[in-house]
Amino acid sequence: MGSIISNSGNINLVGVTLQDTVSGQCGGAIYNPQVSGNSTTSPYSIVWSGISNYRATTFNIFSLCEGEYQAVLTDSTGGTGTTNIVILQILVIHLPI
Repeated sequence: MGSIISNSGNINLVGVTLQDTVSGQCGGAIYNPQVSGNSTTSPYSIVWSGISNYRATTFNIFSLCEGEYQAVLTDSTGGTGTTNIVILQILVIHLPI
């Protein structure tokens, strides 16, 4: 199962729901994140980056390939933080019947 691998700064994502991807597909997802930290004055903005020049500015992201994704969060007072999350590949084995 994918996981949060690091948090830094004054504001971070916690309690995210992760969906890993099936081998050879880009079906992973990161959604339902919660914001926590010392600097948490809403509203918040987020910028995601990841493999193959992936970029997004929504809190819920889908159609993710296996790899590491980074969220840079900013609150209304300029407080920032970074969360790194990894999406893993699930190997599906088809057995003959």
